[in-house]
Amino acid sequence: MQNDGPDSYSPLQGQPDPERFSIAGPGAPEKPGYPWASPRSFSEHWSDFWERPVAQKGLRIAAISGGVLVVLSVIAWNALFFAIPKLPSADKLWTLNRAPAVQFVDAKGKTVAVRGNLYGPVVHVTDLPPYVGQAFIAAEDQRFMEHGGVDLQSISRAVMANFSAGRTVQGGSTLTQQLVKNLLVGDDQNIRRKAQEARLAIEMEGSLTKQQILDLYINRVYLGANSYGVEAATQTYFGKPAAELTLAEAAFLAALPKAPSRYAQDKTGPATTARVHYVLDRMVASGFVSGEASASAKKEKLPFVEPGSQEPVSGYVLDLAMKEARGALPDLPPDAVITLTVDGVVQRRAEAALKAALSVRKLGASQGAVVVMDRHGAIRALVGGADYKKSQFNRATQALRQPGSAFKTFVYAAALEKGLAPMDVRNDEPVKFGSWEPRNYNDEYRGPMTLARALAVSSNSVAAQIGKEIGPKAVLKLAQRFGIASTLHAYPSISLGTDAVTVLEMTRAYGVLANDGKLATTHIVSEIRDQRGTVLYRAAAAGEPQVFDRNGAATMTGMLANVVRSGTGAAAQIPGWQIAGKTGTSQSWRDAWFVGYSSELIGGVWIGNDDDRATAKATGGSAAAALFAKVMTAAHRGLKPAPLTGADLGAEWLGSEVPDEMTEEWFEIPEMGESPDLPGLIASAGEDTALTVEPVRIPGAGATPSPTPDGQTPTTPAIAPSGSLAPTATPAPVESRDPVIPTQGVAEPAPPAEAQPDPAPPVSAEIAQ
Repeated sequence: MQNDGPDSYSPLQGQPDPERFSIAGPGAPEKPGYPWASPRSFSEHWSDFWERPVAQKGLRIAAISGGVLVVLSVIAWNALFFAIPKLPSADKLWTLNRAPAVQFVDAKGKTVAVRGNLYGPVVHVTDLPPYVGQAFIAAEDQRFMEHGGVDLQSISRAVMANFSAGRTVQGGSTLTQQLVKNLLVGDDQNIRRKAQEARLAIEMEGSLTKQQILDLYINRVYLGANSYGVEAATQTYFGKPAAELTLAEAAFLAALPKAPSRYAQDKTGPATTARVHYVLDRMVASGFVSGEASASAKKEKLPFVEPGSQEPVSGYVLDLAMKEARGALPDLPPDAVITLTVDGVVQRRAEAALKAALSVRKLGASQGAVVVMDRHGAIRALVGGADYKKSQFNRATQALRQPGSAFKTFVYAAALEKGLAPMDVRNDEPVKFGSWEPRNYNDEYRGPMTLARALAVSSNSVAAQIGKEIGPKAVLKLAQRFGIASTLHAYPSISLGTDAVTVLEMTRAYGVLANDGKLATTHIVSEIRDQRGTVLYRAAAAGEPQVFDRNGAATMTGMLANVVRSGTGAAAQIPGWQIAGKTGTSQSWRDAWFVGYSSELIGGVWIGNDDDRATAKATGGSAAAALFAKVMTAAHRGLKPAPLTGADLGAEWLGSEVPDEMTEEWFEIPEMGESPDLPGLIASAGEDTALTVEPVRIPGAGATPSPTPDGQTPTTPAIAPSGSLAPTATPAPVESRDPVIPTQGVAEPAPPAEAQPDPAPPVSAEIAQ
């Protein structure tokens, strides 16, 4: 049967048409079916829901708000707990967020200075008395061994205590959370930081052991007075290592984290004392110590050291050490521990000796420099001026000054290479080379004499004759082989030391003779480590080229020993030691020098004025030699005297030819005040320096080189070439300033501008000292 209308039925008797049912439903072919009966999209259902009566809108609003809240909660949770860096590795945590703080240790292992905040060497809880770590646990986190980074009990207790008091009287942070705050997230007071702190603390507890966490804490916690960690703080407050802390001292340190600045400024005040007693009481309550031990500790008078009593070596040494360290390690870590070749005691004695010498008013000198090194170039002491705070210009390594007769050593050494001998005779008489007429001191001449005696009495006439005889170039080349890197000129006047050099250069050059003709490399840094003890750099034993014959070195030593034994350098004698050396005085008494050596050490000193003013007739044989004796006597203290190779030869050459008594005025350096650790000397904060820094000529320093035979006067450059010492840099004026921690290298200070020097006269009469 044909189905031709809406009311038709299927051929199946009694059953409605399935197609029509699925669309309109039985009995109502023209009406829509039930909504649920047709397949519809989500948007259609949402539209029907939204268009329902107003009474249901509240439900819809609540649903929307809930969804938004969920989304925001997810975002907030992510921001608080996951949108922060992961916990760094254990190795990186030791140096994380540390400001540059370089520690300097002297040759004997004693910390002598710190630039920046003071971070002591790494110490471990197991290496300290047990009550040190226990004191910090009792004071800051009594449940440290039990919680997993966040202590809910402590937080609940702190909330109740603070609510009852109406103010913050108790914290709930664990020791681990404090460590995370100090190293990673800072101390901002907001929910986000606290949530991050909690999450990282839990992660840290899962990554490190309790001992590792406690080790980190006691090494990085701030304990006032710019000191971080128990080792640094122990040195600051008690002047000793943390391994020697008493129970009372440990309780004091553990009391500091709560208010480090306040407690450190009032170490014996009632608030600080109450906090220390609280720590001791908590130690008893935690079972760490007995009540008797606590009571005894409360009665103990803490032996605080006075601020500044642990004097560092001077800024001159530190500047130079930083320069050398950055040259060895361009990426110098912020926690570097630099071991110096400097002996801290010798350094302070050298500083005190220079200050005492300059205190003699009739000397007429305001500045000086001192260098002491061993035969292999390791600098034991270096003083670059009278006061580092007033002037950072290093006169030991940067100032170019005329050495005068101290340069004659190279003239006679070159003569020995040319075949001359100490017993050869020359006539000490007035001489003239073209327009140049070198004269002796006080115009005194002694007639025929051996070269040995001529050097002992510092005859200008004989030295000039020898220089002319062997040729100025021979003198120049030998001086350069001996390590003189400053600009030299092959003019006859080179024999009398008219070219300016540095104290460090001269000291190193004389070291060739002390070292059997071998040239050593000067250095002031022996080793660099990080705070955990890892060696980052160690000065290797540099090769020492043979630049002068061994026998020739012994011969020169014999001649220079005569200078000290009975010549112009008699004031440089040191009881019990054989000393060889040479005096030097420049034109118009502007510079006074003495450079000499024993079998163990080489020393060089200079005295003068920055503005090139003449001194009050201070000579190398008086002021400089006396200063040398003071410094080297201190430097040799504790060393066993040993013979100086070649020194005994000089007496045979000199024979009965004893030099005439010098007529110059002698300056006596006063005795220095007593000091507990430096008997007979003042333990003062030194201003010293060392090593390879570009030499800079002080304006007007030294006289103009003497005219050449044809009458031309050579020009001396203002700055010496780099040579083997350092790159050349044009000096610029600097203002006096306190030392600061260098972060990107050390800028070399420039010579001070004091007064305009008088024009230097041509050299016609070199002072024979």
